[in-house]
Amino acid sequence: MKNLEKSLAAVVIVVFLLYAAINYYLKTTPSPSKIKPSTLSSHKIAKKELNELEYIMDVINNGSNRLGFKGGEMEGGFIPTEKAKDVACYLLSLRGTPCKEGFSQDAPLYFSSNCAGCHGMDAKGIKGSYPNLLRKPLLGLEK
Repeated sequence: MKNLEKSLAAVVIVVFLLYAAINYYLKTTPSPSKIKPSTLSSHKIAKKELNELEYIMDVINNGSNRLGFKGGEMEGGFIPTEKAKDVACYLLSLRGTPCKEGFSQDAPLYFSSNCAGCHGMDAKGIKGSYPNLLRKPLLGLEK
């Protein structure tokens, strides 16, 4: 019983520290209106050349902060480069726009373990903090 109490106390402390860190981060992150356009990241591929699949793959591989959400910059590289297309196709399938090529069986696992923490298992995001990835057109391609 004593071990259970210690474990519970440790979990409560960790949750509190995470809450405090996230709260601090959200308070210190500038709102989109305060971000200067010159500080926003640019992608390696020109916007006009991107289709949705390429755009998603670019964000997965290179990250993005050009939209200025409270959640801050999304760093690239959470998913191996060779799996980016599978995850992008999986995301498009959640929108009802399947890829011609399809996606591997492990694409949902990569999405749930790397993307869903901020964007949700349904990819609808956390309003105001993390973008809804199901919007048509996808955020970043057009505003």
